[in-house]
Amino acid sequence: MPIPHRVIQLSKVALICAAMIPAAATAYGSHAAEDVVPSKVKAQCASCHGPTGDSPSGTVPRLNGQHRAYLIQRLKGFLDLTRQSPHARYVMWDVAANLTSERIDSLAAFYAAQSPTRNAPSGPLAAKGERLFHHGAPGVPACQQCHGPQGAGAVTTPRIAGQHAAYLNQALIDFSTQARVSATMNHPALRLTEGQIKELVAYLARG
Repeated sequence: MPIPHRVIQLSKVALICAAMIPAAATAYGSHAAEDVVPSKVKAQCASCHGPTGDSPSGTVPRLNGQHRAYLIQRLKGFLDLTRQSPHARYVMWDVAANLTSERIDSLAAFYAAQSPTRNAPSGPLAAKGERLFHHGAPGVPACQQCHGPQGAGAVTTPRIAGQHAAYLNQALIDFSTQARVSATMNHPALRLTEGQIKELVAYLARG
């Protein structure tokens, strides 16, 4: 028996609708993910870290290309004031306290997806910094053991290559004085001399 023309037309419509459902769901999911972080929160982050996380200020860390897991850990860590440097306590505690876990995850994913800044070794100290980074020194382990041969880090170990010189320098000083508490960084940083910190910064940083 021939299939009625109206049934054929309805079947075509059903197939078209079925094909549209996954696309619609994807579009909705993407839109919902964007809404997790309100524009005013993104603008607040961008005011210091720049639109893509490539901070224009030497004392504000670059976030572009940083690892998602590290960023999540760092943002949540700001809530523990006993482990942060004075600058972080002053600037970041209030920001982190007003972020939900969902927003933290979305922000971390956004910055992790941006292209990282590469390091630009400069000056006569850079060669010494490269040796120290790769081979260590008496009492100082090689940085590459945790941060990788290119300083790119992984998972919860941060990317340090391409970071601002002023920020890296201050971070190492804070670790060495335990103004910033880290079970991984306090001990090796304590053994770094002022000259060695400058050497590492000259090798790892960019601007």
